[in-house]
Amino acid sequence: MRVRIVLVEPEYEINLGSVARAMENFGARELWLVRPKAGLGFLAKMFAKHAWPLLKNARQAKSLETAVRGCSFVAGTTGAPRRYWRSIKNCVTPRGLAEIVSERGGAGAKGASRGGEVALVFGSEGRGLGLDDLKKCDAIVNIPAGAKYPVLNLSHAVAVVLYELNAGTRDGKPLYRPAAKGKVERLARMFKETVSVLPAVRDKEKVSRAFSQVVARARPGDDEAQALFAALSGMRKLFTRRVRR
Repeated sequence: MRVRIVLVEPEYEINLGSVARAMENFGARELWLVRPKAGLGFLAKMFAKHAWPLLKNARQAKSLETAVRGCSFVAGTTGAPRRYWRSIKNCVTPRGLAEIVSERGGAGAKGASRGGEVALVFGSEGRGLGLDDLKKCDAIVNIPAGAKYPVLNLSHAVAVVLYELNAGTRDGKPLYRPAAKGKVERLARMFKETVSVLPAVRDKEKVSRAFSQVVARARPGDDEAQALFAALSGMRKLFTRRVRR
């Protein structure tokens, strides 16, 4: 997945170094700094460790629009969604963002070329992203932290979001290929048809609905869906023959 990290007005060298290190951990290679208040001095280099080249090559911009130019999807982050609740109706978790990106074709090496580059935008340590910047984003991400102290350190927030985006991949390739939505729906229909010929099942509609909900939550892989198709097809044929006898 091609990910661009954008930091708006970062204030501390330590966080710049730590963000670069987190990016190196998860394979994100492009960093943009919008009107940075912190320089790239000794502390930034010390905390970046082996990610110093990445940080040293970070690009700078005077506006968020410039920093995200060329990206097909822009996700802003906030630690205080209640502050903007009248304007921001739907915040997603980092895991929710990963699902959105995956559905858009952004997961995996091949998917990245189809879905384009994803920009993750983080605000300054003191104020976070303002409403004007959040309105420029395609999605708003909030990390569900504890109520007493819900705002994460900048570098920690970057690491959490990058982890979720990489959780289903290894070396840029999906660990498994989720079954397409149409295939999952067809699987539910086949189960319902199979249940319809089972006399022992009383509330067939309730059982069919339960199966659909379980399968939707499980997000089966393509090979798993195929295996279930084979099993249901065999069961339906078997019980249909028995009913006809």
